[in-house]
Amino acid sequence: MAIGVRTYEEVLALLEKERDEAQNDLIKEREMNVSMWQTYGSELCAGDMEREERELKEKVDRIKTKIAILKDEHKDSSYRQNLDEKILYLKKDVVELKKGVLEKEEEIKQLQIEQDLLREVIHLFVK
Repeated sequence: MAIGVRTYEEVLALLEKERDEAQNDLIKEREMNVSMWQTYGSELCAGDMEREERELKEKVDRIKTKIAILKDEHKDSSYRQNLDEKILYLKKDVVELKKGVLEKEEEIKQLQIEQDLLREVIHLFVK
């Protein structure tokens, strides 16, 4: 079986269809939740209803972001390179932050040792 490759237009159409379906699912979920709330009220778990709506909204947002990325990439071939550079820059920041955290943890450890020693000295004065 041969592996096919989709065109830009096919991928865009696929994502737009997926977005539309997810948006419809979100609309149906909201309508159902409103109807159920009007019927059953506080007997329902509002947290579950909100979580389900939030998850569907996040799905729609992810698809919209994919579409935006696809359109930007199609216009600008350097888009991926810019992302790679930003990721590399952020990874360097993370390394520096982790190094700083380790240094601070070592400082805390030394201060705790001094604090423990001070407590031991203070106890020497107590009969």
